[in-house]
Amino acid sequence: MTRLHGRRRIDPLLPVALGVIGGLVLTWLHHPRVGMYAIAAALGAAALLRLLLAPSDAGLLVVRSRLVDVVALGILGAAVAVVASVTPFPPPAG
Repeated sequence: MTRLHGRRRIDPLLPVALGVIGGLVLTWLHHPRVGMYAIAAALGAAALLRLLLAPSDAGLLVVRSRLVDVVALGILGAAVAVVASVTPFPPPAG
């Protein structure tokens, strides 16, 4: 973590990771489509954060160049959303 005027900043990876974990929990609780959309949204948010934040502020979202990171996260998010929309999931039992 870096410091800004004596305060700790939250690494942008934390809310992204929480979004992915939330999507996985939803999927585990028999809501696969909603869970996959949550994961896709978290990946899209990661791409947007990586695009907008300076490399010193983007924290652990920085892997390669900005363009490569944004494109990779965007493609992954879009792919998860497409899979969620075209996969015929059975209705939850109960």
